Amino acid sequence: MFRFADFRRWWRQFSASLAFKLSLIYGVSGLMAALFVLAFIYLQIMGALHGHHFRQVDAMAKRIDAIYEVRGRSGLLESLRHDLNSHSYFSSDLLIVVDPKGEKILGNLDELPDDITGQDYFPELIVRRQNRHLEARMRKITLPEGDVILVGRELGELQAFRRLIGRVSFLALLFGLLFTIVSTYWFRYELGASASAIRRTAEAIRAGRFRQRIPVPTDNHELSLLSQELNRMLDHMESALHGVRHVSDTIAHNLRTPIMRLRAILNPAARPDADSVQQKQAIQKALEEIHHLGSLVDKLLYIAEIKSGVQRKNWQVLSVSVLLNDLVDLYEPLAQDLDMQIHVQLQEQLQILGDADLLMSALSNLLDNALKFTKDAVWLTAREEGAFVLISIRDNGPGVSADELRLLGTHFYRAQHSLDKPGSGLGLTSVMAIAQFLGGRVKIHNRQPGLEVELWFPVPRENE
Repeated sequence: MFRFADFRRWWRQFSASLAFKLSLIYGVSGLMAALFVLAFIYLQIMGALHGHHFRQVDAMAKRIDAIYEVRGRSGLLESLRHDLNSHSYFSSDLLIVVDPKGEKILGNLDELPDDITGQDYFPELIVRRQNRHLEARMRKITLPEGDVILVGRELGELQAFRRLIGRVSFLALLFGLLFTIVSTYWFRYELGASASAIRRTAEAIRAGRFRQRIPVPTDNHELSLLSQELNRMLDHMESALHGVRHVSDTIAHNLRTPIMRLRAILNPAARPDADSVQQKQAIQKALEEIHHLGSLVDKLLYIAEIKSGVQRKNWQVLSVSVLLNDLVDLYEPLAQDLDMQIHVQLQEQLQILGDADLLMSALSNLLDNALKFTKDAVWLTAREEGAFVLISIRDNGPGVSADELRLLGTHFYRAQHSLDKPGSGLGLTSVMAIAQFLGGRVKIHNRQPGLEVELWFPVPRENE
């Protein structure tokens, strides 16, 4: 059962949509353009027809003057009578000749109109023919003998053309409105279907179904491309969410261990029978554990800042040889204490664009790990490879297995052979974050023996 309230509610919802407004604007604009074209065509054709009528009437008047000049009054009347007899009943040519007394001599008009004094040309004059009133365009000619001749053409074809243009305009307006209504409904349906799919996907993701994706049509229209980009964004967000969940779980696991150690250290010192020496030892160990925990949190914040782009890009062109020589000078005493050697092979004039502090932090992490796990030496090389500068740090230690190699760089992951050595499992993670932030990449190779870590950075362009 039809209810006006339901229709009004539906109309409010339908007319409030962006698709309806856009379709209505374009539809009305199209109708206005069509009407403008019709009006332009109408004015052009009517102007041409009026000009043609004027030329025809003027030619008829000049012909009458020419015949009168050659043949006189009697010859003119004979010629006009012949013309009238040769014209059909439906001819548009109009003619009447009256004598000085106003009596009709010949013609196809019933009588001479009353209001023709004072001028010779009448663009629109009402005349009577066969007891029918017609609108005509006439010219008056007065002969020296006093006869008056009224000659012209009926304007019926112009009126017929006006009616034709009116019908065409009405039909164009009607079909234009129908097309606007259909296209508005279709456009709103198409846009509403795509928007509904996006909205349903957003509602599903908000409800916790993170694997939900927007259905993508096969055709590559704008909304399809938008849906594809939104799906890629959702894939990235899901991956990032899983990464955050993994990191948070790993952080909780790694923070639980030092907290348990703190409790194990402080519990004996809290006993009533604990002496001052035991309490001081417990406090010292607890401070060391807290310092280690603070370093762990600082590293996590440092990695998060780099990955989120919070770090300021205070970049400049850096000399690779200067950086690596400073790095070797810093770690040479440690290598000597460990009875190890650092072999350096540098190509001169190498430059990269970046932040010196961040790059030195990454290189220090790698060299520190290499000295920690190598057997007796570390190889540090730098050379240009095509459009990149390659910095390599290699050791000859035990290396890692193929399965462990894929996990290196994951938050808090440590290879099996490194569990007995101090570390947090965040060094290589920070190196990868720094390399990505500086526009480079990290490659890790198992050299058997040893492990090689490569840093690839693009060569600065001249305009940088």
